[in-house]
Amino acid sequence: MSVKNSLQFWDYVVFAAMLVASAAVGIYFAFSPGKIKGKATEEFLIGNRQISAYPIALSLAASFLSAITGRQFLDSLALMKKIWYKAALVDPQK
Repeated sequence: MSVKNSLQFWDYVVFAAMLVASAAVGIYFAFSPGKIKGKATEEFLIGNRQISAYPIALSLAASFLSAITGRQFLDSLALMKKIWYKAALVDPQK
């Protein structure tokens, strides 16, 4: 069974539909009447100054842990690559 490394027609259709849907949501919320823009931005960025320290601490801890875990994952991939290359250079039948 051969594998094609190119996108088919329906792949492009789904991709275009996702782009159009995403752009439509963005345009709708950009021009929809609602809150004053400065107030909405302040509410989004600082939670209208009503968020306690506990959720903020959990968010910071999760972000930090994610960064550490991602780095360790990449380091382990690099180590596996080095082991694989060294194993390929050694001929066990000699």
